[in-house]
Amino acid sequence: MRTISLQAVTQLLERALNDETFFAQLKMSFDEAIKDYHLTPEEVAALKSGDQDALRAMGVDKRLARGGAGAFWR
Repeated sequence: MRTISLQAVTQLLERALNDETFFAQLKMSFDEAIKDYHLTPEEVAALKSGDQDALRAMGVDKRLARGGAGAFWR
């Protein structure tokens, strides 16, 4: 994974955990909410599916993979 891309995924997950409005946008219109992030198709798929293992394999911090991505689908 490119460093810039990992940073984008990390920023998105941190924002989702800390910004209730952004979190609501992700749940309502995921594709629209992430349009300003430069993500690969694989990253988008992992985020959409909540695939914590894939996110961790990409280098995403375990806490963010579990708390951020997993929370989108609760």
